Amino acid sequence: MKAILHKAESAEGGARRGRGSRANEQLIERVFELDRRIRFCGVVNQHGKLEAGGMRPGVKAMEPHDQTAGIVLRTAVGSKAFQASESHIGRARYGIIRRDRLVQIVFALPKDRELQIATTASFPINKVELMENVVKKFVSPFYYQ
Repeated sequence: MKAILHKAESAEGGARRGRGSRANEQLIERVFELDRRIRFCGVVNQHGKLEAGGMRPGVKAMEPHDQTAGIVLRTAVGSKAFQASESHIGRARYGIIRRDRLVQIVFALPKDRELQIATTASFPINKVELMENVVKKFVSPFYYQ
């Protein structure tokens, strides 16, 4: 099943689909195929800009339209805080934030990028390991050692 993604919003407020490599698009499609409760999946660069991905077709964002880019950026900035301890306790492979209405999952990717995923609140956390296995197939095997 091929996921066709909704247009993502750029920080400037204009509608655009996240543009990225074919590998990024394939990764996003594969993640969406894992579970219908996945609402959003996108590759975000070090500046908090969406490079690829977006909302699942037919799913409306919970936040006001003009706040989407800010939420993506704040999630990216928050995940950078994990990097401060890398030399002592190792790299963070992923992080999970459980909120009242949704679950946010962030996977570290090479080149200071990350895969941001938002699911419904009912999403089972044990499926995150399946997501990690999908991510591992799309990045260098040396990155996740």
